Amino acid sequence: VQTCALPICFFVSTFPASIMAPPKFGDISKSVKDLFSDDFNAGKVSLTLKSKASSGVNLKVKGAKSNGKGDVNGSLESTYTNASGVSFKEVWSTKNEVTTEVSMKNALTKGTKFVGEVSFSPKAGIKGHTIKADYGASAFYFDSKIVDLKSLTAGGVFAHQKFLVGAQSS
Repeated sequence: VQTCALPICFFVSTFPASIMAPPKFGDISKSVKDLFSDDFNAGKVSLTLKSKASSGVNLKVKGAKSNGKGDVNGSLESTYTNASGVSFKEVWSTKNEVTTEVSMKNALTKGTKFVGEVSFSPKAGIKGHTIKADYGASAFYFDSKIVDLKSLTAGGVFAHQKFLVGAQSS
């Protein structure tokens, strides 16, 4: 059951009892959203190719064509994680935009993840930046995001036996 009264959303669900952390608030109903957005989108044709280079760099090429408008969009994504656990991700799009993301898991303690992201366009310069911090333990998950140092979104999910209770606010 999900209830939203802007700017706060609440969600209650059942969850298989396990020792892993519960999902973050935005992922609780992700499988249902993906079913309708990925599997039944008759308005476009898309292609995704993935490969891994011998150096450990993951490459992903995506392309999509809108059947209604005829628009074609694409992106090239590269991801690399160094020996110390820092991940670098760069996405170049056909809109002439580059998004660079640097992330690190388990930096302060087990279950933490910190992410910094910057979007750049040669025409407009820096278009935006995002800072994210997440923490997950066996009974709860907390996530936060600051966009352009103006907008803060925070959410939490608590698990008890087979039930999840979560809230998110912006």
